[in-house]
Amino acid sequence: MPLSSPDPPPPIASALGRLPKPQRQDVRGLLAFAHEIRHQFHTAHRASGGAFADIQATAHARLAEAFADPAATPEPFRTAAAIAARHAIPRLRLTMLMDGLGAEVFRRSVRDWRQLEGQLQQTGGTLALLLAQVLGADPAAARGPALAGGNGVRLAQLLTSVPADLERGVIALPLDDLANFGVEESIFTTRQPTPALRDLVAFEAERARKLLTQGEAGAALLAPGPPRNLLKATTGYYHGRLDALEANGWDVFGEVPEAGGRRGFGGRLVSRLLSKGN
Repeated sequence: MPLSSPDPPPPIASALGRLPKPQRQDVRGLLAFAHEIRHQFHTAHRASGGAFADIQATAHARLAEAFADPAATPEPFRTAAAIAARHAIPRLRLTMLMDGLGAEVFRRSVRDWRQLEGQLQQTGGTLALLLAQVLGADPAAARGPALAGGNGVRLAQLLTSVPADLERGVIALPLDDLANFGVEESIFTTRQPTPALRDLVAFEAERARKLLTQGEAGAALLAPGPPRNLLKATTGYYHGRLDALEANGWDVFGEVPEAGGRRGFGGRLVSRLLSKGN
């Protein structure tokens, strides 16, 4: 699910629309919470240049208030607390998601894969684990596949949104991987892909594909039908985004074709996955 927008891409939105209404509302509520928290960190940082710790402390306090007195707390904290109460989600897990989203907004680069993996886990992985719990999975059993799948989704999003990140002054690829593949940071100014950069992007995409495939194992933990199909639609869509990036010659500076159309990579893969049944 994209963190830059509260609305999922069409193939995922279609699967989401088939969930029972209570689950659908809570999934949408968590997506809106993640989007709004990220937006609040971004707005506060741009407006005041405030320190991350100060903005983080305010968000923590609001979430604590929402758990203690939901009626007196503004959105999106009130809805997040209500969803957590319905699904026995600990406040700490929502706090981890907020911290990850905030850190991602403030961070301008990542040192190595270990740091990027931690960032992915705090954002995409934690959100995926929350969503799995809303969809009825046991959180202990779902932890491994949910974190892997969520990490894969977030990494695929980063690989297919490099120009937007550069506009914010962010280099999302690990700096040690750039060095290992012989990619100069100046390439992000010229935006002319080299063979070395294409090789690096292919390497990172393979990481994302493996994570997405690991995440697909979580389907067995969900009820057959709409919950399971939502997971298949999500992983299928992002496999399709990576396929489209590959077809584009691993050019992260070019426009990656949208994978959601009937004839698009993601649309074909989602259809194929869903046709296999539940």
